[in-house]
Amino acid sequence: MDLKDLRYAVAIADEGSFTRAAARLNLAQQALSKQIRDLERELTVRLFVRLPRGARLTTAGARFVADARRTLAESQRAVARARSVARDEAQHLRVGLGSCAVLAARTASTLTALRRRHTLAAIEVLDLAPAALIPALRDGTVDVAVGTALPESEADVTGERVWARPYCAVLPANHPLAAREVVGWRDLGDLPLITFVRHSDPGAYDALVRALSRRGVDPRVADMQVGGPPSLVGAFIAEGAGWALATAEGAWPLYRSQRGLVLRAFADTPILAEGWLLWSREHCSPFAREFVATWKGLEQLGAPAVTVADAAAPGSADPDEVISPVRRAGTVGPPARPPAFPPG
Repeated sequence: MDLKDLRYAVAIADEGSFTRAAARLNLAQQALSKQIRDLERELTVRLFVRLPRGARLTTAGARFVADARRTLAESQRAVARARSVARDEAQHLRVGLGSCAVLAARTASTLTALRRRHTLAAIEVLDLAPAALIPALRDGTVDVAVGTALPESEADVTGERVWARPYCAVLPANHPLAAREVVGWRDLGDLPLITFVRHSDPGAYDALVRALSRRGVDPRVADMQVGGPPSLVGAFIAEGAGWALATAEGAWPLYRSQRGLVLRAFADTPILAEGWLLWSREHCSPFAREFVATWKGLEQLGAPAVTVADAAAPGSADPDEVISPVRRAGTVGPPARPPAFPPG
């Protein structure tokens, strides 16, 4: 018996099916069934009751799987600690970065500052899908991750919010709402929302829909969901196909190359785009902590605030140079801890 057998048993318990577990593990179902039969023979214990449509743990199997989860978690922590210590001794930092231009720019600035202080340090940046950041932290693949939210259900991962900006609406210039200086969330109820595809970040997508619902908007999601640069999405918006969310100093400067678009702030409670630095509670290396401190130091240096009008004007500030939250007459800073979504 080895860790692979434990992973197989846990996967079947999670999925309630040999077929689904095999798909999750990228194995043939027959191979998985044989592995579990061999394990049961070695243990002289029946772990699963095979059903016509699935599998159910026996009492002994439930106890085995509970212990297997703890063993796998502890082995993962041991690997992560060893990797962290080795990289720290070698002044080696690995940063996991979710796909986001705004956060990537600040990551680059932070790493540049670190390199000035540690000229011999080895620094790697791994471009990861949002869903892969937490597993990469847990198994020590990365020392620190740059993401869009602090996971609520992951007790072994912690972090700090280091970036927050209110979303605005990107609208067709010929839409009646474009004539207003600010818009309300409910004003947009009849216009389709063009947003990122759910499978790219299910948690953020579902949280966005919930946040819109709390503001009285039953979001009418556009039939098309466009994955790609704002210049591509903007072409559909300009044609009247819908609207999109963007921050004034984040995605909006990338939309401006497309004619026929305007950016409008919201008059009521904003939804925030957020950036978080995440790390393991158990094995955050001194080098990773220095990365966090350096990022926060650069953020505190600040830059002139950008208004919606400024961001819409030619030659406005580069997104990497804008640190302060968007301001406009009559609004205050963002409220504490609204829902977090991929920075736009």
